[in-house]
Amino acid sequence: LFTLGVLDCIILIPMWKNLCGGLLYLGSRNNATAILDRRRFGGRLGTYNAMEKYTAYSVCFFIAREALVILPEITVLSHEKGGVELSDASRLYDFVGIYRLFGIAVSLVMGLIWLIWTIRIISRIKGDAPLWEKLTHKYEAEVLTRHDLFAMRSVKLSLGCLIAAAVFSLDLYLDGINIIPDVCTALLLGLSLLFLRRFVGKNLPATVTTAAYGLFAAVSWVLQLKGYCRITDLTDGIPEGTAYERWQNSVLLQSVTAILFLVSVLLVLRSLFGLVKRYTGVHAYGDDPSYATHRTEAIHILIRKKLTVVAVLAGISALATLLQWGVIPTLPELNITASGADAQTVNAVDTVITTVYQILTDGFWFLDLTVGGIWIATLASATGEISEQMEYTSMMRD
Repeated sequence: LFTLGVLDCIILIPMWKNLCGGLLYLGSRNNATAILDRRRFGGRLGTYNAMEKYTAYSVCFFIAREALVILPEITVLSHEKGGVELSDASRLYDFVGIYRLFGIAVSLVMGLIWLIWTIRIISRIKGDAPLWEKLTHKYEAEVLTRHDLFAMRSVKLSLGCLIAAAVFSLDLYLDGINIIPDVCTALLLGLSLLFLRRFVGKNLPATVTTAAYGLFAAVSWVLQLKGYCRITDLTDGIPEGTAYERWQNSVLLQSVTAILFLVSVLLVLRSLFGLVKRYTGVHAYGDDPSYATHRTEAIHILIRKKLTVVAVLAGISALATLLQWGVIPTLPELNITASGADAQTVNAVDTVITTVYQILTDGFWFLDLTVGGIWIATLASATGEISEQMEYTSMMRD
């Protein structure tokens, strides 16, 4: 409870202070009486305006709410057992129910006051017609005409979906079933394309490929749930002929799924780069336009390199899937024969193969996790670079 309470305050208090500070700034820039009003009850003027007082009360409420939850539970530290004579301090835990009820009551009262105050402020801001008229005029003049701002938001959302897709592409098998289905990856890739649609169009090849990837991933996962096409088909103790038939079907299905995954990622990255290239660069100033051209080319090369690394890591991830399904399960079945080789050499090679198989079987999850972690980190780095360049280009256009 203490940890959760501290984390709640660390996240909630700065967020709420920034929100209220933003509203105050908005009010001061637009002379919004609903935000800057200093009237108290009875019409008298106060030292602080309503928003400042509301911000201070909100911070106090958030801290008090957590304290009233945590403090009653701390009394357990004074609880003694084992026939020891109880002191007055050690009897605090005997009344923990009363402390909890008191905390709930105080939190409820403070929460109701905060909620009513919040609703009143929202209602006053919504009812400030001059403020909304000014904001609407500014939004139409300064935001709606800036396509680069909307493009930047679409790119960030698309890259965020790609990062989430990389997380869900990690394979974690339990009893031969991937408990993180690749269908989630396909859905996130589809969302990534959807966010780009306004600027790059329908992009039919990428849409069809991603849909096909989702379909094959769904079929594979359903078959795994039903006991077919599992990664443990060769070691489940079923008849040899049936095991190999299932394994061959599994390898074929997973190979097609991995290839579709890689092609989907490549097509999404190509669409992303086309959009990023359109809204990044340096504008020509002065008498030397060549500088802007060279600088823009350098920026595009840097972004292309980062996205190329992302694509290569996606290819490694797809290759890892093929190794996990098509190569590693066959290692124990290799029949090592060599002309003139003695039995000792053959046994040594078999021992090496068995050892490699055991290491790969037990530790492949770590390799997959490592590749996935590098992929996610590279995507995050590319996202930061692209966002920075697009923001810089947007700022220079102002």
